[in-house]
Amino acid sequence: MTVLFYMGVHAVEEYLASLTPSLCSSNHTQRYRWIADKVPAAAAKLRTLEEASRTARYDCAWAQIKDREVLKFEAIATQEIPRLLQLDATRV
Repeated sequence: MTVLFYMGVHAVEEYLASLTPSLCSSNHTQRYRWIADKVPAAAAKLRTLEEASRTARYDCAWAQIKDREVLKFEAIATQEIPRLLQLDATRV
């Protein structure tokens, strides 16, 4: 889950870097602020991934997560966020 969250982070950073002027966040708060201003739906998806990542790391119940649930989060990181940011999903 943490890897999927950071895949989302890297997609957002790629998008921010493509802007004129180019942006490069130094922390999660700044990144969320910028992406929420520009593409709110992508910010919401990234927040979903971050919450899942934190839960997976700190909540033992997540040891029982089902494959289909992981696939839902994988789709957010590899398809939904890149689509919202109009990125080439094969590069994310």
